[in-house]
Amino acid sequence: MPEATQFAEQSQIATAASQIGHRDHDSAHLTPDQHGACRCSGSGRRNWTQFVKVAWNFVRSGPVRLFALLLLSGLVPATALDLLFTARTRDLLTDQARSAVVEQAKAYAATTYDRLRNADEALQLVAAEYGARGSAAALPEQYAKPHFTSITWFSTTGQTVPLFGPSQALPELDGAAREHIARNEAVLLTAGARGGATQVFLLRPAAAGLLLAQFNSNDLWRNRGGFGDATNFCALDGRKTVLHCSAPQTAAEVERIAALPMANSFGELDWQTVNDNALGGYWRLSLQPRFAGFDWTILASQPKPLTIERFASVHSVYAYALVLSILISALLVALPARRSAKPAAAGAGRTPAAAPADAHAEAMPIAGVAEKSRRQTQAMSALSEIDRAILSRASGDRIIESVLRNAPAIITCDVLAVTLLATDARPQARTLVTAPGHSNDRGTELTALDADSVQFLAMEADGCWVQGPAEYPFLAPLAARGARRILLLPVFLDGKLAAILSAGLRERDKLADEDQTYARDFADRLGVALTAATRDENLYIEGHYDAVTSLPNRRFLKERVSEEIARAQREGRQIALLYVDLDEFKSVNDMVGHAGGDEVLEQASRRLKRALREEDVLARFGGDEFVVLLPGIAAGVDAGQVAEKLIATLAKPYSIGGNEYHLGASIGISVYPNDGPTVDQLLRNADFAMSRAKANGRRQYVFFEERMTEQVLSRNSIERDLRGALANNELQVFYQPQVDLRTGKMNAIEALVRWKHPKRGFVRPDEFIGIAEKSDLIEQLGQFVRRTACTQYRVWEAAGIAPSRISINVSSREIKRADFVAQIESVLRETGMRPFCLELEITESLLVDNSAKVLDSLKRLNEKGVRIALDDFGTGYSSMAYLKRLPFDVLKVDRAFVKDIGTADGSEAIINAIIGMAHSLGKEVVAEGIETEAQRVFLALKGCEVGQGFLWSQAVCSEEFVELNSKWVAKPQQRILSGVLRPTRVAR
Repeated sequence: MPEATQFAEQSQIATAASQIGHRDHDSAHLTPDQHGACRCSGSGRRNWTQFVKVAWNFVRSGPVRLFALLLLSGLVPATALDLLFTARTRDLLTDQARSAVVEQAKAYAATTYDRLRNADEALQLVAAEYGARGSAAALPEQYAKPHFTSITWFSTTGQTVPLFGPSQALPELDGAAREHIARNEAVLLTAGARGGATQVFLLRPAAAGLLLAQFNSNDLWRNRGGFGDATNFCALDGRKTVLHCSAPQTAAEVERIAALPMANSFGELDWQTVNDNALGGYWRLSLQPRFAGFDWTILASQPKPLTIERFASVHSVYAYALVLSILISALLVALPARRSAKPAAAGAGRTPAAAPADAHAEAMPIAGVAEKSRRQTQAMSALSEIDRAILSRASGDRIIESVLRNAPAIITCDVLAVTLLATDARPQARTLVTAPGHSNDRGTELTALDADSVQFLAMEADGCWVQGPAEYPFLAPLAARGARRILLLPVFLDGKLAAILSAGLRERDKLADEDQTYARDFADRLGVALTAATRDENLYIEGHYDAVTSLPNRRFLKERVSEEIARAQREGRQIALLYVDLDEFKSVNDMVGHAGGDEVLEQASRRLKRALREEDVLARFGGDEFVVLLPGIAAGVDAGQVAEKLIATLAKPYSIGGNEYHLGASIGISVYPNDGPTVDQLLRNADFAMSRAKANGRRQYVFFEERMTEQVLSRNSIERDLRGALANNELQVFYQPQVDLRTGKMNAIEALVRWKHPKRGFVRPDEFIGIAEKSDLIEQLGQFVRRTACTQYRVWEAAGIAPSRISINVSSREIKRADFVAQIESVLRETGMRPFCLELEITESLLVDNSAKVLDSLKRLNEKGVRIALDDFGTGYSSMAYLKRLPFDVLKVDRAFVKDIGTADGSEAIINAIIGMAHSLGKEVVAEGIETEAQRVFLALKGCEVGQGFLWSQAVCSEEFVELNSKWVAKPQQRILSGVLRPTRVAR
């Protein structure tokens, strides 16, 4: 402090004090109070006020003021930051510790499941080796160790034979366990033992009995996963019975552990009820897909002092920062005071600008500490967010998105990217890239990762810097954003390169050490996330897919059927379930053993998959039962066709060990919504229908609804009889005249097929034409009609009574054949039919199905002189574009419009528009279904050239056509005005 200034201030204070003392002595009046004391009165208070004011002016002025300001600017923010950071850090560390406990419970649960699965596979080998032949010989130790302490064989005759270790008694089994045994699956059992310990048993069926194995507790529960001695694990079964604890527990602690609330599949535990100084978490181990019995729960606990020690080490940094800020404040005050001492002694004062400059000098190190603290807090928060996402089984894409969102704010780089290598589910590598500070610069690009780059990065486990990223194709997204130097941090999964975290720089050459540490932390989190996602995927596959056939299992199918029911309900559709059971499977399984039986199931599953559509779902329901889901079927009866196909493919012989075995299949069908609104009801009804199919003789299918079964059986009967009708000449071709509405002349006839069944009589065309079109019968039927009609036309032509042409219908399935044109040419050549006397009728919907192929065939026929008629116009998929391209000559108006002539529904306007459009294209118009004179008159007045219908005649056979033609010639006026008399014998 300058001496002149200090002396002046001390003189002012001394003068003020002397004045105050003099006034108190001379003019103050002392009055005794009740207790004999004296109190001040008069003007003494004003003197003390003046003293305080002078002292305050001293504090506000000079170095004291500067020191106070700098101390407050450093001490208060640092103290507030310390308090905030203390609370935030404690919470973050506690959350991380709790998440770590849950993660350890999950890892221990996965390890336990692997041990159970390995033990089950070992017991299957024992069952195959000893159970199939019922050997009573002792079991070698290598078959049982280290999984079991004893294995006992129970034969079907009631014999009990200890194969390894002491003999055990067969426990009582509940319904679920018996069902698992019936499906040749294992059962987990627990039972109390001496000393309060709980023993775990594995029961598995063998060909000649059952095998009961007692687990070796030391092997089942041993801690070999590197979890550390500080973590205590406990296992509980579904009844909350404590099976094992790695640390000794008192009876009271065991009761409190069993009483802990665990409502979800995983989560944190309130471990204070067991131990005040520990944190707890749990993970539910799903055993139902593979083992009968209750699911197990794995509990993990960890002492709290570990968390506190971690917090103390971090918190000490901020204590040092607090002390450092105070020292810096004092130093910044002392240095200016010493520099200004001589100028003050000479009468020169300190410049006003000195104090702000000193304050700015102090703010620099404080700001650096605050920034470092902010980044540390933000990094811990981001990493904690990723940890929570991993524990919540979030997808890998979601975790990568979290990394790309949080890392740019912590790592001071110019470009950040994550490259994911190709996998079976993702055939091509992709890079997700972001530029810090540019939220809109985000993208995903497919990249190429060559083998040399993979090998190079696999050798750089700790990361490396790359100069000139253009040399590496997978770094192209970073190079495009200006990155010149890139830090590559490889991420491994099971020892193989799985992903790469890249941080690119445009101008600088390196990242700070702190930034590289943060980048490594994020890369490590990616590795943990990919590992967790892979493990969850494997657990999902084991829980939802069958181990023998790799097909979805019962759980998967129920979930999928529930989804399809919801979709069918929204869209008003139907779905069907086919319950497939192999006939005679048990006898074949007994002959070839379980390995051969599994081969039969694999062959059957492959056949079923080949016979189904891509959108259909095939699942193994257990044993020799399969279930097929048919989503989005048009009608329930369509499921019968699929069932026939499946029965046929499963009836083929199975080759096992060089021998062939013949099996069949019985199928039960249920249809939503008629047969039930829920998954369980549909499955139950399909199973019931399958039982009826077996009772009816096997190798057949039965619908749960009797009416639908009758419809399918009727359709199958018609198809079967129709095949016989083609061979037995039961089919006939009838002919219906087409009349010129202007002259009354019969200028054409249409050939129509009719079926006279020996028992049913005449079968209507709509009863068998649709069935024929869904099978190969339509092609045989079409060839029969064309050949018969052309041959008959040539007979009438020779007799001089043939009209100008004959019209024959063609199905869409026929015209799509590559040899259709050749077939028509063959018929014309063999019968001697002239092409311009033949007219082929097609439906307009055919054009939409396969327009290019159809148009080519029709053009070739039309160029040869064959006329083309477009039938049922207006009822299908009319398109002016197709009409302009189609080489047709005749447009036939459907009877649906003709029958409503004279009503108010607009049919007359539609007919008028169709006739006008056809005439504008230069086409002839034929109206079908004319039954009244009013309809004929209306159509004639509108310009329709030709009519066809019951007004003149129904379709008649060839003999009746001769009689019809003679009447037509004899009564020309009647055919124009009132139509021709119908023949006495007609066939509809």
